[in-house]
Amino acid sequence: MFTNKLDAGKPVVVGVVGGSISFGQGASDRDTTSWVARIFNWIRTTYPHANHTLVNGAVPATPSAYMALCWRYYVPPHPDLMIVEYNVNDGG
Repeated sequence: MFTNKLDAGKPVVVGVVGGSISFGQGASDRDTTSWVARIFNWIRTTYPHANHTLVNGAVPATPSAYMALCWRYYVPPHPDLMIVEYNVNDGG
């Protein structure tokens, strides 16, 4: 389980797929103020003894059907946590 690995200080990989919102487009600083960066920063702050890796594989202007076919090219296989966001590009 993801939180068990964090509690134990073990390395974790967080993968993200989605569209431009997940990519960080529109954020004042993609690496610090996007929602993905804020969640990852919370994980790093809350579990400072674990080794954290974020792989943001979001691709602007893509629907979930695209990523369902090729997500393995954008994030590593078997991430410890996978976040999927397609609220905007799938049209509700």
